[in-house]
Amino acid sequence: MRRTLFSILLLMPFVAFGSGALRVSVPVSGKRLPAHIAEETAPPKLELLGVFEIPGTEEFQKTRVGGLSGLVWDESQKIFWAVSDDRGRVNEPRVYGFEFTPPAKGKEPAWKLAKVVTLKDPKSDPKNKKTVWDFEGIALLPWGNWLIVSEGDMNQKPRVNSRVMEFKLSGEFVRDYEVPADYLATPSGRQKTGPRNNFSFEGLAGHADGNHWVVASELGLLQDKGEVTRLLEYTQTEAWVLKPGREWFYPLSPASAGTGAPLVIGVSEVLHARDQEWWVMERGAGISVSGLTFRAELFRVELGTNQELTKTPLLNFGNMGAKFARNFEALSWGPTLPDGRRLLVVLSDNNLEKNEPTVFATFAVDWPKPVETE
Repeated sequence: MRRTLFSILLLMPFVAFGSGALRVSVPVSGKRLPAHIAEETAPPKLELLGVFEIPGTEEFQKTRVGGLSGLVWDESQKIFWAVSDDRGRVNEPRVYGFEFTPPAKGKEPAWKLAKVVTLKDPKSDPKNKKTVWDFEGIALLPWGNWLIVSEGDMNQKPRVNSRVMEFKLSGEFVRDYEVPADYLATPSGRQKTGPRNNFSFEGLAGHADGNHWVVASELGLLQDKGEVTRLLEYTQTEAWVLKPGREWFYPLSPASAGTGAPLVIGVSEVLHARDQEWWVMERGAGISVSGLTFRAELFRVELGTNQELTKTPLLNFGNMGAKFARNFEALSWGPTLPDGRRLLVVLSDNNLEKNEPTVFATFAVDWPKPVETE
């Protein structure tokens, strides 16, 4: 997402400031949420391996590298794919490929920009500076293609709705997948339902089983009430067919008052961890004397079968120093590390600003061993 001061100020009437425990049992469209905050139990251990930065002025194959808002590891290709949310403001919509070298003893992991692929969508014109492309999340399909979500644009006339799209690795558009009616806005007139502009489909990740994907909206829909947003599951119902199904109302952390404090907090990414556990990254944007400020926090979320969820704090990037005060928008697992631990990558979106770097933060994740019981 391209986060601007203007978009934050526009949203302020919808923001409730608070403190203390996260509020979860709030009405949504007249329903009571069956959700609660879980107690901290057996969290995984995260060790920071390194931080890699790409300058905001970096260019690759005649494109400016930046605006990276989604990331996925492709085991078959041995490459990370990162989608840019450039709407055509700088270059055509695109996906970058990054090669990765695991950390050697005494050294940090190494990253190398290897390729760039232009995305070609027959429904949009990338040469139009008012283009409606806003790609925010990327995942892989079992047959090797990309699944990519776009926020759309509620300020266009007529409005352009959010999309769930499939592309070949060549960048060729394949198909659109169904988006439920609740997530669609009327083409014109006063908008009463559907997503808020620039706060729609923001996160995307696939389940390890290769048959399920979760799409996260950054903020709730206009018809939703309370500080919640939605997680929407897609399921492969037959070969090459994905259908939307279950939803979960996700309780957002409350924003807080004060200079530099987040004015808006929403979901920026999701990642499948194991079984029914997903990790959700919340990103807060605020205003200080120096401009926009960002904070991010990672939560463990258990998605229940009856639209219930539990939410447990895992990692607050705001406690990790200035390098982590970034606009973090992407999460991905990577190749298994030599010592057997899982590699976690957290990626920032520099909004294509030349004075802001793109940051790759890498962590080793060690899961606690199950407790044996008699």
